[in-house]
Amino acid sequence: FGGGTPSLVPPAMVARIMEALDQTFAISPTAEVSMEMDPGTFDEDQLRDTLRLGVNRVSLGVQSFDQEMLERCGRSHGLDQVRAALELMHKHSNNWSLDLISSLPYQTLDGWEHSLRSAVEANPHHVSIYDLQVEPGTKFGRLYRPGDAPLPSDDISAEMYSMGSAILTAAGYDHYEVSNYAKPGKQCAHNLVYWRNQEYYAFGMAAASHVDKVRYTRPTSLVKYTQWVEQFVASGGVQTEQPPSEKEDELLDTLMLGLRLAEGLCVDQLRSRFGDETVERILHSLKSQGPTKVLFFDSAGELASEDEGNSSIKRIRLTDPEGFMLSNDIISTIFAVLDPDMD
Repeated sequence: FGGGTPSLVPPAMVARIMEALDQTFAISPTAEVSMEMDPGTFDEDQLRDTLRLGVNRVSLGVQSFDQEMLERCGRSHGLDQVRAALELMHKHSNNWSLDLISSLPYQTLDGWEHSLRSAVEANPHHVSIYDLQVEPGTKFGRLYRPGDAPLPSDDISAEMYSMGSAILTAAGYDHYEVSNYAKPGKQCAHNLVYWRNQEYYAFGMAAASHVDKVRYTRPTSLVKYTQWVEQFVASGGVQTEQPPSEKEDELLDTLMLGLRLAEGLCVDQLRSRFGDETVERILHSLKSQGPTKVLFFDSAGELASEDEGNSSIKRIRLTDPEGFMLSNDIISTIFAVLDPDMD
């Protein structure tokens, strides 16, 4: 359960959704069932009732441990609500995550370090750190321009990213994905499905599914989504035909998502799916980035020697933090060298 604020949904409605999903898909007893919850939007009774329904992972949207930052960002909760929510997590949940946002307006390195160390002190099982994205057409997009004050400069944002990696890994969290850290055995299962480019169903307004190599996106406004649901019901559940992903799109998705993971990509699997010629182009592009950004491993899991040639390379991954931090630029460079007319 994610997007918007699912913790505003009454447990009785969550129960109806869970029942419908179980009847249709037969939810596994070992399935991860996660819900995003914001401080101040739930109390102890609601949390306890939600967990009893089968929700076994909570993602807590703290965002900052700085009261002023929360107010500047227009968050509906303050530090008092954060502290109360953390107390409930410790009391009732054995698998919960804490979300923080970096590069906020007026945010300083000292303030960011305070939030990071407060997160470590809170001792969640998982931490997600998202760099603020200023999108055109949004409130932030109208108020601020990326890299310009009062937003932190690009250099300060890079320092914030490196600081997050250093503090959380030193505290025992595995930096397993560009924006995510976990204690052993607490990686986010449903997000790993996305990053490994596997298939999944998604339901609700603006939901995006990936089924049979086809990506579906639902309408993003309530009016249009309601119309879509009415048409879908009236048609007897007939889905609008959409073409499967092209092989090129499949490759680009695999690279873009897989290189976000610390486990990286298996080169033999890439060769099997996309061919030797394509993989050679990818490896050539990645080698041009240098060892501070990209690492290559042999079949024994040791760093591969460039003298041995590409045939010895069995796995590729980006470095932490520099490669992760520059992942978008690195992936864009790969895209630029790939032939758009692949067979």
